[in-house]
Amino acid sequence: MKRNQIKKMLIDHELITYEDKFIFAERAFMAHSAAQWGMNKIARNEFSQNQIDSFGKILMMYLKGRINLSWHKGLLTMETLEEAPPQ
Repeated sequence: MKRNQIKKMLIDHELITYEDKFIFAERAFMAHSAAQWGMNKIARNEFSQNQIDSFGKILMMYLKGRINLSWHKGLLTMETLEEAPPQ
């Protein structure tokens, strides 16, 4: 994904906001890092189509604040923020 595509997606989903001279992009930097990592994996044919689809869903969950993503020892990790619905 190109830089302009990422920026457009973040703006379209209201994940970048502007106030006076300030730009707020709370989750943009991590999302960009994860997207670049995923795109590199795809370019090297290290992701199946199922993994690509799942990764896209994970990124959207992160951008919507439903999960956290972080880097630990070079690995992208995910933490669930939502509680599971009652059974």
